[in-house]
Order: sequence, then structure tokens, then C-alpha cells
Amino acid sequence: MLIGQFAIVFPQNGKYKIASGLYKRVIDFLKDETDMEGDSSEKRRALLLAAHLNVAMCALKCDEHLEAKKHCDEGLEIEPQNVKGLFRRGQVCVCVCVCVCVCLWCACTC
Repeated sequence: MLIGQFAIVFPQNGKYKIASGLYKRVIDFLKDETDMEGDSSEKRRALLLAAHLNVAMCALKCDEHLEAKKHCDEGLEIEPQNVKGLFRRGQVCVCVCVCVCVCLWCACTC
């Protein structure tokens, strides 16, 4: 899959928005391919999971926490005990908690 190969290069160069767009194209392509059977179905699920978690990683790098959580949740729907998905969703929770704490601190000191 050519899009997936290009998408790997962009995060390595800090181009997270471009990579995220390419991963989303993979998701759009694969989400409608539901009539696969056997090995093809498993490959589809694995690619969808990887694409969702990679979009989540890109969103985290761009501080887009709601987008990251959405894609973590969608990836975890595919494989609920996926360690990378659980870790990235945990990263989202930590980032959001830090943001809330800073907002509360600023409100208390003003």
C-alpha cells in the first residue's frame, strides 16, 4: 500500500499533519471494505488498527487531544486489549489532566 509507505516517512520528519491525513485516507479506504474473508479480513483489521493508532500518535504530537482520543477509542474497538492503544489513550488522559490543572491553577492565582 503506497499511501502507508509514504505515511511512515512524514512522522519521522515531524510532518504529523501530512502523515495524519494519509493515515485517514487508509482508514477511509478500509472502513468500507467489509466483505473480506479469512486472511484478508485479519489484514484489514490490523491495518485499520495501525492507522487509527498512528492518527492518534500524530494528533498527540499536534496537541489535538480530542482527535487522539477518538482514534484511540476506534482502535480499541477493533482490539480492546491493544497495549499501544491503551497507552496512547492514557497519554491523552495525562495531557488533558495537565491542561485542566493548569487552568485551575491560573484561575486560582488571578
